[in-house]
Amino acid sequence: IINHLMCNLEVNLPEQPGIIGSEFSARMQQAMGQVGSFEHLGLVEKFGSGYHITPLGQLFVRNLAMPFDRYLAEQSNVVFSKTV
Repeated sequence: IINHLMCNLEVNLPEQPGIIGSEFSARMQQAMGQVGSFEHLGLVEKFGSGYHITPLGQLFVRNLAMPFDRYLAEQSNVVFSKTV
């Protein structure tokens, strides 16, 4: 999902969420909600069941991909390079 988002500048929910399992589906819904919170800033635009990253959002694509990293929250004491 992160690779697709960063390469194709879009992310959307699967058309048949039951195929991916309820736990993964719930995490995807949560992550999509986080990405959607950037819509009012002009970083993403809603399309279909997903979002398209705007030209302005391309500057923040790493930040927009972070909600989809399921291991990020578990690594609170690890230092990564800073994002804008």
